Amino acid sequence: MNKVPLSEGRIGGNLQTLNQVYKVNYMPYEVIEGKEYNDKIELAILFEKDEAKDYAYRSIRFESLPQLKSIIINLIKAYFFFARQKKEITMENYRYKKVKFIKDVEGNI
Repeated sequence: MNKVPLSEGRIGGNLQTLNQVYKVNYMPYEVIEGKEYNDKIELAILFEKDEAKDYAYRSIRFESLPQLKSIIINLIKAYFFFARQKKEITMENYRYKKVKFIKDVEGNI
C-alpha cells in the first residue's frame, strides 16, 4: 500500500537501547489485485533499535473522521491532565496555556 507520511516523532524511553517512534501516515484509496482499500489515516507505533531497522510495529487505522476526531480529543484531554499533574498548568495560567495550545495547533494546519 502507498503511504503518505504526515508526521513522525521519536521519544526516548526507559529502554535505553530502543527508541519509541510514532508515525502518522495517509493511506489513499487503492485497488490492489482487484481488492478495494478505503483511504485512511494510520497511527503507527514502533520500537526502533537503529534508525535503519524497525522492530515491533503496531498501527491503528482510522477510516472515518469521527473515529479520528475521537482519539484526537482524548489525547488532548490526556495532555491537559498530564500537564496539570506535572504542575505546568495551574489555575492561574490555564487560560494562557489553552490559548497557546490552540495557536500552536493553528500554526501547524
